[in-house]
Amino acid sequence: MKTSDFNHQLAGLQKDLSCFAYTLSLDNDQSQDLVQETMLKAILNKGKFTPETNLRAWTFTIMKNIFINQYHKKKKTVIDTSENYFLFDMEGSKRSASPDSIYAAKEIKSMVNDLKEDHRMPFEMHLKGYKYREIAEKLNISVGNVKIRIYFARQSLMSKISRN
Repeated sequence: MKTSDFNHQLAGLQKDLSCFAYTLSLDNDQSQDLVQETMLKAILNKGKFTPETNLRAWTFTIMKNIFINQYHKKKKTVIDTSENYFLFDMEGSKRSASPDSIYAAKEIKSMVNDLKEDHRMPFEMHLKGYKYREIAEKLNISVGNVKIRIYFARQSLMSKISRN
């Protein structure tokens, strides 16, 4: 596909992209920024697009991924690896810790420590910020197994927490 054809088809998707961006962000300014970033990324990655496939679906996927990545950057979890092992979000960190939250953090740490070793290690590494691939390499297992073990660790913790 010629660059001019690609750009013309991409420009034709701008209205649809704007609508989709607004449904994701619910903010006009953010949605326009998202459209611009999507268009730029699509143009820069034109070589990765297969001409006989669906350009609309490809660009919508780019937009969705950009939005998700932006969301994850905004919602950072900070982990204190000291003895107290507190887990908190950036907004919540402005408040002082209550005795109940300190107790809850100790309970959660105890529950994490009670996980089976093959689930606990990938889960703790993921909490520390390791990527799935890095965990897989360190533990000498597949990325799929890493994801499954982290999933089961989360399910186990949610089950234990809901019982308490």
